[in-house]
Amino acid sequence: MAIPLLKRALFNVFGHSDDSRLHVEVKGLGMITINRTSEGVIIDVHDKSDEADSIASLALSDSDFEDRYASTLQKEIERFDYSIDLDSSYTSTAYRDEREVWQAIEDYYSDETFDMTCLSPLKGSFDALNVDVRHLTRPYIKISEEKYQDLLAGTVCFFKTSGGHVVTFGQADGGFALMPLQNDAQQAVLKAQE
Repeated sequence: MAIPLLKRALFNVFGHSDDSRLHVEVKGLGMITINRTSEGVIIDVHDKSDEADSIASLALSDSDFEDRYASTLQKEIERFDYSIDLDSSYTSTAYRDEREVWQAIEDYYSDETFDMTCLSPLKGSFDALNVDVRHLTRPYIKISEEKYQDLLAGTVCFFKTSGGHVVTFGQADGGFALMPLQNDAQQAVLKAQE
């Protein structure tokens, strides 16, 4: 027996407690069935007729999801250091462990040493550019206390990574880290360089 999960004006969503299918009734049009299989996901679209055949179907394998994850993870880690080429076993493990992309990057740098030579100093201060901790975003890249002290002894608040991220540094998660700025704050820092 189908159990309604969500009822809205244009949609009714039904799930079966004994299987891996979800049905979305699109009022006035038909039904969309999402079926999680051992190999991936199948999405079937049915009109309101009694025909058993779907009018459209889409099949996605588990590897489609993993490939997309690996591609996104590679792109995001290159924003810190464009020379990094992640090993496929690392991305597969992170995917299987259901790590968010930012978590997988933090995990990578918890075992690897970030190459501080790929940081370029940028002009500007927090006050002058109206930037504060609300403008920080994950992933935080762990650095040693010695590297933190070296950065603290300098006169620069912001750096650009070889991959184009604008980062600052500080104390985080019980240690020290490079911390990326959100896009708006990054743009403000980069504009100040002109």
